[in-house]
Parts: sequence; C-alpha cells; structure tokens
Amino acid sequence: MSAGQNISIFLADTLVTVYTLFLILRALLEASQADFYNPISQSIFRITQPVLRIARRFIPTVGVWDIGCWLLIYATRVIELLLVAMLREQSWPLDILLKVAVLQLLELLIHIYIFAIFILAISSWFASSAQMLNNPILALLNQLVAPVVNPVRQRMPAVGAIDFSPLIVLIIFYILLNLLRTLY
Repeated sequence: MSAGQNISIFLADTLVTVYTLFLILRALLEASQADFYNPISQSIFRITQPVLRIARRFIPTVGVWDIGCWLLIYATRVIELLLVAMLREQSWPLDILLKVAVLQLLELLIHIYIFAIFILAISSWFASSAQMLNNPILALLNQLVAPVVNPVRQRMPAVGAIDFSPLIVLIIFYILLNLLRTLY
C-alpha cells in the first residue's frame, strides 16, 4: 500500500470517526437530558444540527431517544467501513460489514463512558464538587454519566466517603468490551 493510500485511509477514518463521535455525544446528551445551554453542548449541537435537521424531517424522536440521530450514526459507521475498504481495495460481504459497524459503535459508546468516568474520577481528586459543577466540561460529563452510574450508586451500600459505583460501572464496561471483542 502506498503512502498516499495510508494517508487517505487515516484521514477518512479520522474525520468520519470524529463526526460520528459528535453525533453519539449529541444523542447521549439528549438522552441524559444534559444542560442544553452548556457551551460544550451548544458546540456539539451546532456541529451536528445541519445533518440532523434533514434526518428529523423523516424520522421521529421517541421519548428521549433521537432515532434519526442513531440511524445517522450507524450510517456514518457503515459509510466509513465501506470507504476504508474501498481505499484498501478490499470488499466485505454486506452482512459482515453491517455487523462490524454495530460492534464498533457499541465499542465506541463504551469507550466514551469509560473515558468520561475516568475524567470525572481523576478530577474529583483535585477539585471540590462545587468546582466540578462550575466547570462546563466536568458538569456535562457528570450529566452524561449519571444515567449509567446512578442506578449502581443507588444499589451500593455507602462505604464512608468513598463512592465505588464508578469502579463497578467501569468493571461492567470492561467485561462488555471483552464480550464484544469475541463477536468479531
């Protein structure tokens, strides 16, 4: 493979993955009913709005789930896999391509939550809860992670001032990642 092909594959993969990441963040922020007026939320909404405006004309939102956004996320992953396969001069059977797209999206979703939980855990060592809520990034991450961590937090017995629920959620996510990787 030539250097030009490698650069093309890298750029295609990176650009589509970054946009897919913005779409996933938007869908998760909407589902978790995060603060719409947070400057980070506003940026994500502005970046994804032009494409989603078209999708929402045809596909409705069901409760807190933006079905059009999730279908667009899936479509971007499929297009990325097709584009990379085309640049590598490969072909994939359609059923395998569609399955790999779902598995990769699930992995990306889990990685987003893992990353957010790690950021919140590390920042909790250095900042008070008031400082964390005043920081737009940390406040948004807290709102994003809350629907996943709070159910575990409610079932865990209190152990002094230490909250083990994020650790339990991380363990569950790593188990899920290992299970997903066996499906490839």
